[in-house]
Amino acid sequence: MSGVKEETQLRNQLIHELKHPVLSREYPVRPVLPEPDSVLVTASNSLVVDHLQRAGYEYSLSVFYPECGLDKDKVFSTRDLLQLMKISPRSSLYKSLTSSIQNDNQKGFLMKLLIELSDHHAQRERCDADTQTSSSPPYRESLVEKMQMIDDEYASLQSIQKFTCEALCLSRV
Repeated sequence: MSGVKEETQLRNQLIHELKHPVLSREYPVRPVLPEPDSVLVTASNSLVVDHLQRAGYEYSLSVFYPECGLDKDKVFSTRDLLQLMKISPRSSLYKSLTSSIQNDNQKGFLMKLLIELSDHHAQRERCDADTQTSSSPPYRESLVEKMQMIDDEYASLQSIQKFTCEALCLSRV
């Protein structure tokens, strides 16, 4: 019993010293973050929560939740984070991140995102030129028709993006 009591006292002393540094002349630096209820802070904290869970850092997670003020039911899912980052569900990046996370419980979203970004960067260094091709011959469609098709597609994407952002924000309120 005395071992547990000593452990508790040491933990409390350590927490007290971390919060109130007496011997150090430096004061703890407090980062200036956007307001706690902002989507960016919630998304960042959700990334950290997912990483701590996947890595098995249960103690760190138990400290992180109260420290960041994030409720467990307000944590963004992988799909929410991808939507906030405006990554299209039709993209290969989206498919890669969602399928690998469902299949691989060891690597979380943050780890997979970092892997995908580094792979993309490495691939980009190898091939820095892209070619845009059209499957239909140029004489079949006029320039006006092509421009109208582009305008229609852009308007469609804008309305979908606006709707999904609004839906996501409303679902989190």
